[in-house]
Amino acid sequence: MCWNNRLMDVKEANWFQLAKSMSMIKKMNVLDLPFLFAPSCLYILILRCDQLTMPLAKVQFYLQFEQTMCHSIVIQHKTTSSIPNVGLQVWSTALMLADFVLHTIFTSSDFNDAIVLELGAGTGLVGILLARVARSVYLTDIDEEILENCSTNVHLNSKMYLHGESSIHVRELNWNNSWPPEVHCCDDPSLRTKYSWSLSEIQEVEGALVLLAADVIYSDDLTHSFFDTVGKLMEQGSRKVLYLCLEKRYNFSLDELDVVANGYSHFRKYFIDEEDYNSTNGSIMPCFIGRRIDISQIPQFIPEYSRGEDLELWKIHRFH
Repeated sequence: MCWNNRLMDVKEANWFQLAKSMSMIKKMNVLDLPFLFAPSCLYILILRCDQLTMPLAKVQFYLQFEQTMCHSIVIQHKTTSSIPNVGLQVWSTALMLADFVLHTIFTSSDFNDAIVLELGAGTGLVGILLARVARSVYLTDIDEEILENCSTNVHLNSKMYLHGESSIHVRELNWNNSWPPEVHCCDDPSLRTKYSWSLSEIQEVEGALVLLAADVIYSDDLTHSFFDTVGKLMEQGSRKVLYLCLEKRYNFSLDELDVVANGYSHFRKYFIDEEDYNSTNGSIMPCFIGRRIDISQIPQFIPEYSRGEDLELWKIHRFH
């Protein structure tokens, strides 16, 4: 594998020189392209645009850019979105989780040949990175527009997957519905809806050892549904691990007359910290145990986001 963990920011002038040398277009609006990162062999290009449809000339340029570099990743997303469509944006938590995935890939074989399920995949960035070394990756979310954009990003990066584009799957998964999801028809692709599940896919996901999620803690009801889904998945095998990245969100509470992170407090009720495990003294235990990962020990390969004190990364699994 030709990836390198050294990241070098490419200045705007270099981008225009690259565009000129490739003779694709005479001028580009760099507001559409605020992030362009280049380690020696890995390029991550995150396209921000108000519309998720790009002019043909730009699409052709990006594809030639992708073909020119040793490994490149192209992610299309919106600059703004409504609450139901937050999955159309790339958030700091996804970039933090992407940094963790890259660091793990560069320093270990933990994800090699893994079956991976991402919950609330959004644009698909993290799962697309993992597909470079994983056996099979499932990117799940809800809402047709989010799933369509995720599928576009999967296709834009199809040449980098270890086992080809057929190894990465975009599927609809609503946490409010009990796992497993409904199987609409048999395994015959011609008889299935675009983002529905086949029985064989459900069986494969139930064997997955790696679960991923970023920025999925919004409301108490959603958190409950999320952990209900995770719990049912982890019942299929105790070795499953969830890597979850979140950012605390604060609101003013009239009850407490203070600014509090109620959503985060509710999230923490679903698992016990490893550090507190030996001090429970026989009290009622939650189903999960977690360990907070020190993000200061993870190199920041993607520089264009801030790692504030409210950004957290957790490794969570069921009690054995």
